[in-house]
Amino acid sequence: MSAELYPEVIRLIASHGHEIACHGNYHDDINSMNCDEVFTSLRAAKYRLSDIANQDVIGFRAPRFSLNKLDFERLDVISKVFEYDSSLHFSTRTEFDLWKEKCSVDLIEFPVPNQRDELLGINVKLGGSFLKLFPHCVVKRAAQRSLDNDLTPIFYFHPYDLYFGYDLLASLKELRGASLPFYWYVRQWQWAGCFNWSQRNKLVSLFGAFENIGPLCGSMPGSLASL
Repeated sequence: MSAELYPEVIRLIASHGHEIACHGNYHDDINSMNCDEVFTSLRAAKYRLSDIANQDVIGFRAPRFSLNKLDFERLDVISKVFEYDSSLHFSTRTEFDLWKEKCSVDLIEFPVPNQRDELLGINVKLGGSFLKLFPHCVVKRAAQRSLDNDLTPIFYFHPYDLYFGYDLLASLKELRGASLPFYWYVRQWQWAGCFNWSQRNKLVSLFGAFENIGPLCGSMPGSLASL
């Protein structure tokens, strides 16, 4: 867990009023584990992260958005550890409401919208590589379409998306012991270099165009804010 390597970073983030949520123990693919393994891994991650952040960690997002929206068995496991999940994609409120009717799991879901961009002919998520590789207007259009479809836009990005430089990259020699070393060598160039220089201005534009309603935990039922 990265939080164990850099606990001071987690505490600094929390001290600025940000919510700390969980992304798994070791960026695990929960589909490759059985439900008992998922429960054990997520519970360990939650308690360790809560201790480091000095706040109760109640939210989860599956690495790589890998959770299937109809995998109610794993959603039930997540509900035994966390109060909300933000791993699933929906395009409209109607689609989301139909899913909620099928889902009997007692877990609050904050979906990250996935919208069709008719100009590009692709589905666009609100962050990640879509924000990095395309002009910010593409993600802005998807966010506005989400609002039109009665879904609150949730933007996402990674810490490395805000870093521009190549001094932290591992060489092929250093990656020699890893599986698929050339693949990871190329991917890290994408993470730390590909249009990262443009990220700050893109985020400033997005945050200027849409109102920030605060941490997801502030939008839980009974809180002052609400999605």
